[in-house]
Amino acid sequence: MLDSQIVAVTAKAKMIQNGLYCLLAAIVAFLLCSVCAGVAMLHEWFGLVALASGFVAVCLFIAGLGWAVREVTCALSPLEEETAYLRVLTSHYLLKSQERTKLKIAK
Repeated sequence: MLDSQIVAVTAKAKMIQNGLYCLLAAIVAFLLCSVCAGVAMLHEWFGLVALASGFVAVCLFIAGLGWAVREVTCALSPLEEETAYLRVLTSHYLLKSQERTKLKIAK
């Protein structure tokens, strides 16, 4: 069970990492868009660069949000697995405890 939890937490960490990379790249692309939009006043073709970097920034931002949503939906799976395992253990020990009590009463 511990191995499966390690795999799940590692996958979750990679999702968080991918989301952060996308969001940071989007910030850089938005900054590039802003700079190019300002420089477009001097050179007209920088307007196309600004438009392209703005489009890339929006795409990266949406991808980063997608990774974040995916991570949030997967966030509870290790906890749910642990809870199910603890329920099985608890019921197992309760049954053993009841059997011991019955044996003592029978004696």
